[in-house]
Amino acid sequence: MKAMFGAVAQSLVSLKSFVNTGIIPAQGVKGCSSTHLFINARAIQILFLDGHQFAARILNKYKSDLNNGCSWADRGVRSVCHHYNPVTGTGLWKWPSAYQKCNDYLTQAKLLWLNGKFNDAIFWLGAAAHLVQDLCVPHHAACSLFEGHLDFENWIEKRKEQYAVFDDGIYNLGRTPGEWVSQNACFSMAYLDLICPESPVKDFDRAGDILVKRAQRTTAGFFLYFFQMVYQLRGPI
Repeated sequence: MKAMFGAVAQSLVSLKSFVNTGIIPAQGVKGCSSTHLFINARAIQILFLDGHQFAARILNKYKSDLNNGCSWADRGVRSVCHHYNPVTGTGLWKWPSAYQKCNDYLTQAKLLWLNGKFNDAIFWLGAAAHLVQDLCVPHHAACSLFEGHLDFENWIEKRKEQYAVFDDGIYNLGRTPGEWVSQNACFSMAYLDLICPESPVKDFDRAGDILVKRAQRTTAGFFLYFFQMVYQLRGPI
């Protein structure tokens, strides 16, 4: 809890600096990491092995669009909208939250899919999935730009393969796109102490083992949720 409040306080300092100088912290402009593309690939495999071959095959067909959308979501300063505090229900300062943007992106994906624009629809699905994945990082749930945020993400970037999972997706996590973001935010915030620099229980490996696996499994569930939504199905697809 102490780490969470410290992270929030540090974020407020960084935001004040942005207002005064116009300079965005590095986390806001660094672009998409290959970790997101790794999570997408693992999520498709999870779907296939969990028996959702139809969804997995569609995603494989449009994989480049999926990854392009996922990467687009992190370009420029879009990442300032990749935060959501499940306690306050808000994002980073006055910017739209990840909850809001996920709803927006998946609504766009649904409309495009129903109009037969499948490539574009999967692009926006990728953008929405990026937010579901980001909220598996506790800093995104604490709305913190610092407190070891970039250190943890860079550490995971180099070791992501060791946290690969192959099945057992997490399904039915939310009834709306934003609820998937909210559920991951609630889950990940509990592990903030494991990745804050001054924490006596700092343990990147333990955090990675829990959170990267969570990201893969919930991404699989989110992908299936989209196809169930556009095909209006409740059972296996």
